[in-house]
Amino acid sequence: MTESLHGAKDIYSLIVLLMKRTLEICCDTIQSVINANEAGADRIELCSALSTGGITPTSGFVKEAIRISHIPINILLRPRAGNFVYNDEEFRIMCDDIDEMKNLGVNGIVSGILLNNGKIDEQRTKILVDKTSPVEFTFHRGIDFSVNIDEGFETLIKIGAKRVLTSGGSAKIDGGIDNLIRLHSTYGAKIVFMPGGGLNLENALRLKNAGITEFHFSASEFETDNCKYSRNPDGLGHVFAEAQYGYNFSSVKRIKEMINFLR
Repeated sequence: MTESLHGAKDIYSLIVLLMKRTLEICCDTIQSVINANEAGADRIELCSALSTGGITPTSGFVKEAIRISHIPINILLRPRAGNFVYNDEEFRIMCDDIDEMKNLGVNGIVSGILLNNGKIDEQRTKILVDKTSPVEFTFHRGIDFSVNIDEGFETLIKIGAKRVLTSGGSAKIDGGIDNLIRLHSTYGAKIVFMPGGGLNLENALRLKNAGITEFHFSASEFETDNCKYSRNPDGLGHVFAEAQYGYNFSSVKRIKEMINFLR
């Protein structure tokens, strides 16, 4: 009996080892898109203003990213920063953006809507899922703001979402990792499960050993802006020390490190 158990564990370990793992890079600059391609990432989630959690990128940005990228690009549709409860006007913008992004040739849409009570807005999110078809629909980290994450997963499976991006109901993966592993065990056979939000080599080890195969990573590094401004050296309306004024980008080095680790 003990030998059988050891044999089963060995087979499981081999299966986990042979699983193809997908690394998605979250990019909000064209340089990050270039770097994700150069480093060998599998997919890009394109957005603007990543420092706010990401908002919908412009069509010009999307066109150029698709033109230069040889890996698939999914587009975040989020009409503004802040919560994920949207009014009728914002919802119409999201629907129009889906049509525009599909015409540009995107691989998929990343979006979602919550209700004021903290539950997923099943009716309007299903409209987004249906409008997105036949390309893939990923529900974003809005699920981490929902009042019942298990109920949220069940709703998304019901309405046909392909994937969920989540940190396990926590602000970062480290705080939600036990819940991530539990959620994957419960729902991973029914919907693609992609941890994101503070991914690093340490927590990625636990996640990949749990059989998780998709990972979301910004690979962010800060680039100090060396330009000299005659009137506004501290930025546009913000107070920064001169050495802190700059922007984040996805690092080729950090992407390659994660790819090598996962594979």
